[in-house]
Amino acid sequence: MKNLLTLFVLPVFLMASQVNPSFAGEKEKDIPKLQNPVSVSYIKENLTKSKPRMVFNQQLVEDLKEKIKTDPVIGNLYEAIRLDAYEILDLPVMKRVKTSNAMLEISREMLRRVNMLGVVYLVERDQTILERIDREVLATCRFSDWNPPVYLDTGEISMAVALALDWTCDQLPETTIRTAKRP
Repeated sequence: MKNLLTLFVLPVFLMASQVNPSFAGEKEKDIPKLQNPVSVSYIKENLTKSKPRMVFNQQLVEDLKEKIKTDPVIGNLYEAIRLDAYEILDLPVMKRVKTSNAMLEISREMLRRVNMLGVVYLVERDQTILERIDREVLATCRFSDWNPPVYLDTGEISMAVALALDWTCDQLPETTIRTAKRP
């Protein structure tokens, strides 16, 4: 497999390097800089104040609730998510287990749990689901670290916590919110 990959990657790399042979020697000042249209002021002016605002908004949640009732495909998909969320209730909360340099299995499981639990909470506002999200966030925030040398570990856990904070629409206890937002 490695040799097969080399057969394809090496020729592509060589062709690409010949397209602009002067690229490697260009000075930094000659390379145009991209302008980021999103600034702090843009975010402050345009960020929705109400939650949820990450992936979902209140209108999308209401539309989803309606489609769950009227569209059998959406209804079946939601039921599968719902069953998964309720199975998570029987599992122990996340623990920081690092079996190699990365702990991707932990970060991805946390992200999966928050996705399943969070969608069900948005639709049903079930207190049991909210309490489990709270326990997962607290457990994760109590890890000694989120393995910063592996940006995917840190990024996925950060995303999971951010989604949990957003999708619970400020219904988590204040102590959890403070714990999750601590520097």
